[in-house]
Amino acid sequence: MAGVKRFDQEEALEKAMEVFWRYGYEGTSIQVLEKETGVARSSLYSTFGDKEALFLKAMDRYASSSFRPVLGSLEEYEGAIEALAAMLRAHRLNLASPTRPRGCLMTRMAAEKGSESSIAGRTIRQRFSDLESGIYETVRRGQRQGEIDPLEDPRAIARFLTATLHGMAVASNLQDDASTLRDVLRLAMKGIGTPPETGDESS
Repeated sequence: MAGVKRFDQEEALEKAMEVFWRYGYEGTSIQVLEKETGVARSSLYSTFGDKEALFLKAMDRYASSSFRPVLGSLEEYEGAIEALAAMLRAHRLNLASPTRPRGCLMTRMAAEKGSESSIAGRTIRQRFSDLESGIYETVRRGQRQGEIDPLEDPRAIARFLTATLHGMAVASNLQDDASTLRDVLRLAMKGIGTPPETGDESS
């Protein structure tokens, strides 16, 4: 159509996602979005809606590309311990990506908007609730299979591992040292209540 500037919507949404990731929701102005995406405000609004609508679409994109694969790793292994370790590894690899901003967009937004009653706040809380539920079900599976101590509270373990994922994201923002996240991953796996080996008298 004459007078309408065409643009790659997927590319623009990717760039918008990274803008929110770097600057946060409140720190992202429409002027910054225009500059970083190369798309005029009128085109952004007519395509994606207002700032909050664009933000929610950016969060969906992040969930599809980074969040769901981490959660999905829980279903890729029959063994619960292996699945939980795969989840932590997948998260660590996401955090170490050289092509995206540091940290985790979802964790950043949880700190900024997670307590709000807005659609964005509710969406963020639901994402992490889904994550915690997936971890919980995996822990319960591990208890039934004898991999994880059945006396441990599975909900507490799920909350611990969810908080660990948050902590890994924050740590990746603070220092560019891969050994830090490896240490967190290793100690997290030691802390989920795996049964002692037969003959282990240390407990």
